[in-house]
Amino acid sequence: VERVVCSTSSQILKTFGMNLIYNCWNLGARKIRKKEQKENFNIPWALIYEMKAWQHLDSELIKTTIVQGKKLGIYCYIFSLADQAQYLEQVIRIMQAEKDCAFLLLLAPTLLSDQIINNIISSQNIFVILDNDDAGHSGICKEKAKLLNKKRSLFGISYSHTSLADWEN
Repeated sequence: VERVVCSTSSQILKTFGMNLIYNCWNLGARKIRKKEQKENFNIPWALIYEMKAWQHLDSELIKTTIVQGKKLGIYCYIFSLADQAQYLEQVIRIMQAEKDCAFLLLLAPTLLSDQIINNIISSQNIFVILDNDDAGHSGICKEKAKLLNKKRSLFGISYSHTSLADWEN
């Protein structure tokens, strides 16, 4: 937590924090609970988009889903791109347009360039999660984490542990 607070731009912390804490967990949660009681069905607090190589990204459908989601109280969206570079710029444009939402962007560190990082930072509503599951990515993951840190971006690193030996190491 200390690293995040000290190393991240105060404007990014403010914007992302307001979007997640106020819009999602406060305003959104109230809308969701009211709608759930009225309609008698469950509404998630976040929607997840997992992009695969074989899929076609329909930007208009995603934008419509986000607009409809906000009407229900959903202000948090998670995009898992893994190493699907063809979707990255479109997804960032969608995120930039929805200034009142909090976005988590899980991707391979190999997808980050200076320009992409600058676009993410200018949005102020994106939390980058570097996917470090591929053993070949560990060096580039460290390099991109240093770059994100230098540019005062909000980010984290995802590690998966699949065996007891992984936990012990």
